Amino acid sequence: MDFSNADIPKFLKTSIGNRFNDVTPQDFEDFISQLFKDNGYKINQTPYSGDYGADVLIEKDGRKTAIQVKNYAEDNKVGVGDINQIIGAKSYYSCDDALIVTTSEFTKRGMNLADTTGVVLWDWDRLLKEIGDLYWDSQDYYSYYKSDLINTDYEKKFSFSLASVTFNKWLDSQYFTIIEFEISNISNEHLVFNLLKSPVFIDSSKSQIQSLVHYLSSEEGRIYSGCIAKLSIGFNNNEINNVLKGNEIVFEISGEDYRQPSIYFYEFDKDFISKSKINQELSITSEGYIEKRTKSNIDYAKVFTVIGKALLGIIVGIGVAFVWVMSVLLTGSNKK
Repeated sequence: MDFSNADIPKFLKTSIGNRFNDVTPQDFEDFISQLFKDNGYKINQTPYSGDYGADVLIEKDGRKTAIQVKNYAEDNKVGVGDINQIIGAKSYYSCDDALIVTTSEFTKRGMNLADTTGVVLWDWDRLLKEIGDLYWDSQDYYSYYKSDLINTDYEKKFSFSLASVTFNKWLDSQYFTIIEFEISNISNEHLVFNLLKSPVFIDSSKSQIQSLVHYLSSEEGRIYSGCIAKLSIGFNNNEINNVLKGNEIVFEISGEDYRQPSIYFYEFDKDFISKSKINQELSITSEGYIEKRTKSNIDYAKVFTVIGKALLGIIVGIGVAFVWVMSVLLTGSNKK
C-alpha cells in the first residue's frame, strides 16, 4: 500500500487498537517504510519474498540499516531464529546496523543474542513511542485520540471510584502494584461490565503500561442497577512504583447489554508514593479470589549477623571473666 498520500493518523486510529492485526504483513511493511521515510531516511524495500531476512533497507547520515518487520500477535514473541535472520541480512546487504520491529515482544534468549550481536530491538512499546513522536505530537495513542474515543453516553451507565493503591504485593512469584476501583452501575438497567483489553496506565512521560492481571468481583461481569463491583488491576511493580497526580488509567469496555465499545479515562487527583516496608503475599484460590498473607521485608542475613556478633561478644565476655576469676583464685592459693 502506498502511504505517501495517506491520512496516517486516521489509519493509526483504527489499526493501533488491535496491534495492526487487521493489516496485511505487506501493508505493515509498507507502513514501517513510510515511518522511516517521514523521519528523513532513504528507503529501499526488498521483495516481499526471497528477501534474505530483511524487509526494508534504510540509510541516513552514511549509515545503512537492515530492518526485519514482524507483525506478530501479542503472545507470539520474536525469538533467536528471527534475530539470526536479520544478522545474516545485515551481512548480505553490507549494512552497518540491524533492527527488528515487531508488534509483540522478544524472548529472553532473543534479547541476549541481540545484545551480544548489536541488533537493535523495537518491541510494541518502542514502536508506539516512535509513532507517537512522529505522528501524535509526542503524545500516546489514548491522549491524542481522547476526544474521539470517549463515549459520553457510557458515563451515564457506570461511575468509577478509586478504592486503593497498594505497592509491593506478591502474586505468583512477582511483585505487583495493585490498583482497586469500585464500579457503580448508575443506570436503570442491569449491565455487563466486560473489559475488551487489559487496562492501560499512562504515566507522566506519557508511556503506556499494560496491566498484567485484573479481577472483577462480580460473577460474569454482571453489575445490577444501583450495585457496586470491585475491580482489582495488577501492574508490574518495577514499572509502576509511584502513582502521581495527572496519571491516568484507560478502560476499554463492552458487554452483552451495552454493545457499543467505550473508552473510559480515570485521572488520579493526588499522589501515591511507595513507602511500604511490609509486603502482602497474594495468591489465587481455586475460585479465582485473591487471598492476602502478610510477608515481612526483614533482611534475615543482617539479623543473623547481628545476633552472631552479640553471641560472640557474650562468649568473649564470659571467657574474660573466667580468666579473671581463675587468676584471682590462683593468686589466693599462692599466698597460702
